[in-house]
Order: sequence, then C-alpha cells, then structure tokens
Amino acid sequence: MGTTSSMSTSNSTPPTRPASHAGSWYTNSPNELTSELTSYLSTPRNIPPPSPAPPSTPTPPRALITPHAGYSYSGPTAGCAYYHGLRERLLSPSPTPPLETIYVLYPSHHAYIEGVGISPCGHLSTPLGPLSVSLPLLSSLSSSIAAAGVPVQTITVDADSKEHSGEMQYPFIRHLLTSTSSTSVKIVPLMVGRSSPGLSAALSPYILSPSAFTVVSTDFCHWGERFSYAPFSPPPPDVTLEEAIARLDGEGMSAVEALCTGGFCRYLERTGNTICGREPVKAFMGAQ
Repeated sequence: MGTTSSMSTSNSTPPTRPASHAGSWYTNSPNELTSELTSYLSTPRNIPPPSPAPPSTPTPPRALITPHAGYSYSGPTAGCAYYHGLRERLLSPSPTPPLETIYVLYPSHHAYIEGVGISPCGHLSTPLGPLSVSLPLLSSLSSSIAAAGVPVQTITVDADSKEHSGEMQYPFIRHLLTSTSSTSVKIVPLMVGRSSPGLSAALSPYILSPSAFTVVSTDFCHWGERFSYAPFSPPPPDVTLEEAIARLDGEGMSAVEALCTGGFCRYLERTGNTICGREPVKAFMGAQ
C-alpha cells in the first residue's frame, strides 16, 4: 500500500473492482438479487418525523447512513434507508438539480488507513451491472484532502476487494439507478481511516453540492466476546439485552441526527460503543 499526496490518472485502462462478496454476503444471482432488493425497498418502515418539524416544502434528502452486514441481517434496514434517502432524491421533482455524483464513505476493517484510502478502480462490479467511478472528481477531491494536511493512501485493488463496507452499498445503488433511468450518475468511493477537521473541510464543498448525494456506511453496536464489548452483563433490571443495546445505539444516533460532532465524540468516549464506521460518520457530520 503506497502513500501519495494525491491520486493521479493515466491513459491506461483503470481496473474494475470485483464484486468479491457476491455469493457469500449476498446472492450473486442477478434475478434473485433484484427480487431481494425490490423486497427490501418495497417494505419501508415508518420513520418518526424529525424535531423540529420540517418545512412545508421539504428539501430532497442529501445523504443516508446505512449498515453493511450481510443482506440477510442488514437488508431490511438498508432498504429503509435507501427508500427514504437515495430513492427520494432520484425521484425529486424539478427544480432540484439532477443527481450527478454519489459519494460513498466507508470504513476499513482490514487495512490500516491513517487518513483516507483511494482505490484506482474505474468501475465497481455488481451482479446487476457496473457502477462508474468519476476518476477526475476523485483525483480533485484527493488533492483537496492532501492540501488540508490529511494523508491520502492509494490502496490496491486486492485491499479494496477485501473490504465489504463499501461493496454492500453498490448493489442497492445500482438497482436504484437502473430503476430510475439514472445510470449516468457517477460514484466517488472513499475509505475513511481517521476523520479530522481538515478532512471534513475538504469534503464539504463536494458533498454539499446540490447535484451530490452521500452514502455513509456503518454498523452500530457489535456486542459480545468476539468484539470484546459486553457492557450489559447482565443488562439493567427489567430490560432485555436487545433493549439495552437499542438504547445505547439510540443515544449515539440522536447525536448524529443533530449533527453534533462533539456530542457524538463524547458519546463514543464515554460508552466505547463499537461503531465500526465512526470515522466516516464523523467526517460527514463535520462537513455539514
């Protein structure tokens, strides 16, 4: 894994990132995958209205935060996020600018990333067809991040292929782009190893563009001996373990919904909650 100040483009054909988790974390059958995604997106959960109440003419969604476990675990929740997030943005009426770019911020579970990791891939394979990466925009963003003093590392295709947190978003994105005749939309994937004010400042003008949408990939509490995290052993009286974990996660989600980066950081420090995508979440929050 090399470290560079920015990502360069060349005349050679960029590699394609394989759908390396298809057939294990989700089906590699296009027909079965389409059916599953359609089901996840067709049964959205009711979401309580935000407080304070939104304006009478709400603005289209600009981002979503979604899990990245195998679809048998995360599919319904991810479908809810994509239904109320990306789907609504794609179907937004004029005068909303057409969507041009989807930024995907995801953590690293395998490679150590000091700042951000940039893949050289020009396409992202899915069983439903490829997604196109905007390499010029990724190069520009990389330069901006490096100029802010944040390390930019070029990751290998193999290292990127081992990481599931970005890949689990790509079939949902491809399915929605196809179903809304929006396949010209480009993707800008960014592996976030450590967030900082400099990273958020560099991201801000890109992800706040009216023609942009952001997907932030994270799971919340990883409980149990496998993750060396079991703060509720036993859980509080008259509360099940599931309820205790839901309360724990809910507190963190409230800080995220309020875009309170400081509150979210204090929550993580106090609880030690094992939120694997904490760094992408913080980078996104700080960029608002």
